[in-house]
Amino acid sequence: MNHSPGPRQPAADLVPGQLEFFAVVLESAQLTVVLDRVRAQPAGFEFELYALGPSELPIKSAHLDDTHESAEAPSQFPPTALSERAPLALRYEVRMPGLDPETTFPRVQVPARRSLSGETTAIFWVRPLPPTGDVIFLLTFDEPTGTAILSGDALREAAAAAGPLGSSRCERPRNDVTK
Repeated sequence: MNHSPGPRQPAADLVPGQLEFFAVVLESAQLTVVLDRVRAQPAGFEFELYALGPSELPIKSAHLDDTHESAEAPSQFPPTALSERAPLALRYEVRMPGLDPETTFPRVQVPARRSLSGETTAIFWVRPLPPTGDVIFLLTFDEPTGTAILSGDALREAAAAAGPLGSSRCERPRNDVTK
């Protein structure tokens, strides 16, 4: 298996291509999770997760290589005397059917995560881009499970639109403000 499919973080000298994507992936009485703000580069893509629910939301991975979970993660949320059950965690998996499972697999990193007063935000960096097919996000929180599909063609097109800093290839936001 390929254990190094691209850089461990987005390139700092590239302006990523943007992709219109907004999905309410999971919705229950305890938690609502939205995925949006997809940015792509040739080596991979980023997206943001926004969750409303528990005051502290651990985020766990189905991917064995993820680096955001430390060995201390379970002790951060110890069971209380009133309840022997640790807080529920949001579990995620990124699937890319276009990748050959014998040669490579998606790598997912969460370089930033914040929980405050029932709002959790996290930024995910996924590499590599799928050579063919779509990207499937699978989220689970206790019993509810949610799925979102990101178009692989749109993702590859956004990655192709990425350009170096100062490049005229990069689209600049329009300023439609009138005085």
